[in-house]
Amino acid sequence: MINGMPVIDAVVHAYNQDPSNYTSPAGAVLVNDVQQATFRTSLPGYRLQPEGFIRNWSMEDMANVVFLESPTDLATYHVLVIGAYKDGSCSVEKAVEAQQRWPKRFFLYAGIDPLADGCLDELDRQVELLQPVGLKLYPNTWVGNKAKGWLMDDPEVAFPVFERARQLGLKVVAIHKAVPVGHVPMTYYKMDDVDEAAIE
Repeated sequence: MINGMPVIDAVVHAYNQDPSNYTSPAGAVLVNDVQQATFRTSLPGYRLQPEGFIRNWSMEDMANVVFLESPTDLATYHVLVIGAYKDGSCSVEKAVEAQQRWPKRFFLYAGIDPLADGCLDELDRQVELLQPVGLKLYPNTWVGNKAKGWLMDDPEVAFPVFERARQLGLKVVAIHKAVPVGHVPMTYYKMDDVDEAAIE
């Protein structure tokens, strides 16, 4: 708490950045980008060199960083499904651990890849398993070394996901925009695809 007010960290990731988790060279590029951005924006004394940052972060690590090393009271762990990683980068299994070990401290977001076969079934599974408060989506993924993306106004890809989320009672769909994930075209990170999605 700060001055008697609760502190909530709305986005917590326990990354699996170990090289054994990469599915393509994009995995290493993304990890390097995140490490450098985190290093450059952290205060002195909190900056991790690559050898301390590029690893498989456990939920224990994350809980310690968030709750013991800061005034944070509550946090939202986001399941990530980024195709450059075998487990998507932030796994469902870690979300389950957070839910079991710290049920009064962590909120959870489900995460799927809208371009993946069976993504709606996976969303159903995660909602039943995690009771998430929202859904996290990335506008691009990787199939091998090739980046593929989707837009929020795509009636074939996006609308079925949004409708299923609504049917499942999820009121928040968080889509990573503005800052690209990897060396990819900005097309999928612009905000001009929100209009039709909001109208629909």
